[in-house]
Amino acid sequence: MNMTVTDVANLAGVSQATVSKVINNYPTVSADNVRRVHQAMRQLNYQPMPRKRIGSTLPLETVAVLIFHGNQFYDYRHSFFRMLRSIEAAMRQKKMDMVLAHVSSVDDLPEIVRRRQVSGLILQGRNPNDDILNFIQGIPCVWLSSHHDASGHVLLEGNESIGRLAAEYLIGRGHQRLGVLNAMGGNPVLDLRCRYFEFIAQQGGCRCDALIGRHGESWVHDEDLDLALFEQQVAEQVDAFMALKDRPTGMFIPLDLQVAMVYRLLDQRGLRAGRDVDIVGSDEEKVALIGLNPRPATINVGPRAMGERAVQELCWRIEHGSADERIKVTVAPELVPGE
Repeated sequence: MNMTVTDVANLAGVSQATVSKVINNYPTVSADNVRRVHQAMRQLNYQPMPRKRIGSTLPLETVAVLIFHGNQFYDYRHSFFRMLRSIEAAMRQKKMDMVLAHVSSVDDLPEIVRRRQVSGLILQGRNPNDDILNFIQGIPCVWLSSHHDASGHVLLEGNESIGRLAAEYLIGRGHQRLGVLNAMGGNPVLDLRCRYFEFIAQQGGCRCDALIGRHGESWVHDEDLDLALFEQQVAEQVDAFMALKDRPTGMFIPLDLQVAMVYRLLDQRGLRAGRDVDIVGSDEEKVALIGLNPRPATINVGPRAMGERAVQELCWRIEHGSADERIKVTVAPELVPGE
């Protein structure tokens, strides 16, 4: 009697799709399932039909990385591109192909996604429209954000931990008058960092002044970043800091691009960052910080770990199919001391 893929799947205790992937050397099958399928094939003396191939190229699974936001700051953030490079390297190691696209409507989806010929999706950003979410429904996915309607696994930067690390760093350096400065209030990621910084500061018995502008949503569009306008918005908060009668001696600024501007703006007003006010930033944007003296402390949000873990989680979902359980993974940030 001729054995079939169904027979192998039943004996191995896996799906027929998993058997097919093992036969065709797909990289996303767990080592345990590969062993079980091969054992079942030997036990049943199952011989798969030879697969037609071009040359010696093994089949590649293709994953699309879709960027939903139109926030220009991501074009200037080295940490964002470190995360993308980490995703690419992890996929290359697993012999997977990657397609990258910035998407604001269904029409922007890559053709391979529109034809549903991808094995999975890695999604970054927030507020995709319902048409996109409906279109990609059923494709295994991992979100690199806290998009609240996300199905599938979710990987998060540890934004609460970023705020905590910044506050504990400044408190540990003896500061009792703290402040948080952010021109991009309304950005949910930065708002969360700021709120948690304030909470930890107050829990530590410190006074904390919040110097928050409301310009976060003004940067969510597709035009180039207007650095002069951005500096003007940061300057509003620096002037508010200067106007305080009892100024903070320790300041958290939740984005290193703002840190570099604050250094320049304080210098114009006769204060020196690192001497008159101790600053800690976030995201370890070395390009923004490299020219600052003294170089401030910052927080590494783990972009490489985020990228690697995203590929691991997606491979799990591809292997196991749709799952009712939604898994949230937070990558722990690390403090990088200043000079």
